[in-house]
Amino acid sequence: KEINVRIYKKNSNLKAQILYAHGGGFIMGGLESHDEICADICDLTGFKVTAVDYRLSPEYPHPAAFEDVLEIYKSLNKEIPVIGVGDSAGGTLIAMLANELKNTASSLKGQVLIYPYLGGNMDSGSYLTHAEAPCLTTNDMKFYLECWNHNQDDSVKIPLNEINFEGLPPTVVFTASDDPLNSDGISYVKKINSSNGKAIHIEGEHLVHGFLRARNIVEKAKISFAKITQSIIILSQNEWISKQTLRSL
Repeated sequence: KEINVRIYKKNSNLKAQILYAHGGGFIMGGLESHDEICADICDLTGFKVTAVDYRLSPEYPHPAAFEDVLEIYKSLNKEIPVIGVGDSAGGTLIAMLANELKNTASSLKGQVLIYPYLGGNMDSGSYLTHAEAPCLTTNDMKFYLECWNHNQDDSVKIPLNEINFEGLPPTVVFTASDDPLNSDGISYVKKINSSNGKAIHIEGEHLVHGFLRARNIVEKAKISFAKITQSIIILSQNEWISKQTLRSL
């Protein structure tokens, strides 16, 4: 099958490359919806970005989207380390990819997840406190998941349902404080750190799901986006990230 991608290049910086998976609840979004976001990430990091136009639900339920992301990852030149970046549903797919590749010779150099869905308990935490948040509600998320996995396919390896969190790449998770998915990022980072991994959680205070869209007009979103691109650069340098480093931005 043919999988469409869009490639962004700024210069010949070969320290790393980015594989980007877009958000959209697994049912919408594509190369056009995230074109400016990917272009900005390329511009600010200097790295090549490969955006994946994975198949969407409900026409193509799981595992179609994950298979497409994995296939494009396999096609990339592995001589240049790959950092996986994804927002929302794309963050789910990148985290699933990181799990698939962990403890292998072709594992990701790092992963940067932006307000990702990771499989938390929808009857607790931010799924309750921010159930009616702007831009994404808990019921919206339930609908998206029903479309994505309406066959109740047991092969879905939801990141938070995994038993072993050892061997995952250095991970940076960005969440929005006023988002049903906020708890997912916090839980995932705790599990990685308790398994002797490297993970950090950065919460965008008073931000909602989808804040990447506001990165040029809302100051808090602009700061979070600067931290996202800075995190990618730091991961490419084999250095670890402290909140203090990012606080200075």
